Amino acid sequence: MPEPIVEAPPPPPPLSSEPIKKAERSQILFAQAALSQLGYRIGQIDGLWGPRSANAVRQFESQQEIPSANGFLSELSLDRLAKASGLDPETVKPQPVLPKGVTAKLAGKPLSTGPHLVIIERNYDVFSKPNPYSQKLLKLQSGTGIYVISKNDGWYQIESINRKKGYIQAD
Repeated sequence: MPEPIVEAPPPPPPLSSEPIKKAERSQILFAQAALSQLGYRIGQIDGLWGPRSANAVRQFESQQEIPSANGFLSELSLDRLAKASGLDPETVKPQPVLPKGVTAKLAGKPLSTGPHLVIIERNYDVFSKPNPYSQKLLKLQSGTGIYVISKNDGWYQIESINRKKGYIQAD
C-alpha cells in the first residue's frame, strides 16, 4: 500500500519591516523592556513612545541590519527584539512609575543635621503657614531645587533656590 503523501505546511509569511503607525501599548512596553535589557537608553518603561525609544529602536535596527522603520516599531523589529533579549512579549507587564516625593528623597537624612537640598519631581504649592487655608505664596515646578529645613505635623518648612520661604505638605 502506498504511503500517504503529507504536504508540508506553507511557510509563514515574512515579517514586515513597514512601520506600525499605531502600535499597541503592550507592543511598546515589550519593545522598551527589551531595548532596556539590551543596554539601550530609553528612559522609563512606561508604554509611551517618545524620542528616546525611537532613537533606541533606530540604533538597534542599524546594529542588527534590519530595514529601518524610521523610529517606529515593525513586525520584524519586534521579532528580532524578542530573539535578542530573550523576553517573551506576552509576559512583559507595565511597572508602576511612582514619582519620588520629598519624603522619599529625605529617607534616612535627619533634618537635625541642617537643611537638605532636594530637587522636586512634581509641582508643589507653597503656603505662608503650615495650613492649606493659609495664603498660597507660589507654585514650585517639577525640577526646582528646594532646601528642606524642618518637618512638623505633616508639613515641611522649605526655602526655594530663589530664597522664597514657606511650607509644603509632606507626601
